[in-house]
Amino acid sequence: MVKHSTLTANSQLTIGPVSPLLFGGFLEHMGRSIYEGLYDPDSPHADERGLRTDVLAAWSDLQMTNVRYPGGNFVSGYHGKTA
Repeated sequence: MVKHSTLTANSQLTIGPVSPLLFGGFLEHMGRSIYEGLYDPDSPHADERGLRTDVLAAWSDLQMTNVRYPGGNFVSGYHGKTA
């Protein structure tokens, strides 16, 4: 027996506010995303913590409300432990 479904979207119907916390992102250790990307103490753009200020400025322009680290595929094998 084949069942069919129908979905109707009504952009005029408001159920409730959408939390801005939904619009975030993540960082993972893919390529040079972290090392030589966001964190590169040898870069002329690095601040006192080794974070690249040019990357932080570009990141700020994205206006993400939160950033998860580790994120993406990296987190699937990550086993964080507290001391």
